[in-house]
Amino acid sequence: MRLIKGVIHVHSQYSYDGTLPLKTIKNYFKERGFNFIIFTEHENKMGDDWIDLFVSECKSASEEDFIIIPGIEFKYEDIEILGLNLNKNIYYNGIKDLIKKIKINNGLAVLAHPKKYKYNFKNNLSILKELNGIEIWNCRYDGRHVPRVHSIKLLNLLRNENIFGYAGLDYHYIGESTQPYHQLYVKELTIQEIMENLKNGNYNIINNNLEIDSRANLTFSMYIIFLFKNYLYLFFKFIFLLGENFFHRLGRPPPKFMVQLARKIIYLNT
Repeated sequence: MRLIKGVIHVHSQYSYDGTLPLKTIKNYFKERGFNFIIFTEHENKMGDDWIDLFVSECKSASEEDFIIIPGIEFKYEDIEILGLNLNKNIYYNGIKDLIKKIKINNGLAVLAHPKKYKYNFKNNLSILKELNGIEIWNCRYDGRHVPRVHSIKLLNLLRNENIFGYAGLDYHYIGESTQPYHQLYVKELTIQEIMENLKNGNYNIINNNLEIDSRANLTFSMYIIFLFKNYLYLFFKFIFLLGENFFHRLGRPPPKFMVQLARKIIYLNT
């Protein structure tokens, strides 16, 4: 068995807000010892011709020791769903139909960054139980240090044997964090083996100082530490954004030391 690591929820120039060519991102992660990336490009730029080009590039850029897996990020009203491992666009009528069609097409349906929508899913809880999992850790919205406790609570609320916690980078720029990532064992480095392990929860979520399993079972002490770091992250992010807005009003860029500090505290360091 071979131990590999990879990341999900990555955006290239195939997304409207992506800044980098797919191959540039692939090389960046490969140089840092990763074995796979699952790109999840925004559907609003994904016409059929566009996604055919995207899927073709994912395939051509893959190598024997590095796999690129295509995916799409869908938005319906106040919910965004990652479709991991999709080779074609999906036309759907509502969230329930979307989740069903992602699964029919051999993809995994994962709720993206629940913090973005303030966990306002009361009217959709029964539907969300059909998901493969949720992002309990989204680097862009939750920071790079620990997963968000409220997202883990949502995972527990939806809990059944087939729903797992995932960690997404929501990656858009070189210099953003390459962690957290997923670590798993495979016999061979193939899309089929990677996706089977992710589907069945056979992985751990890792960053430099932390390792949790796909169920995100926390001890009481871990819960308290995570909660404290969640609020600390929000506090520092608020202070930075306040300072950034102040300098923009003056017509000046924020001082370099302020930006560098934000990179370390918030989420941008690799």
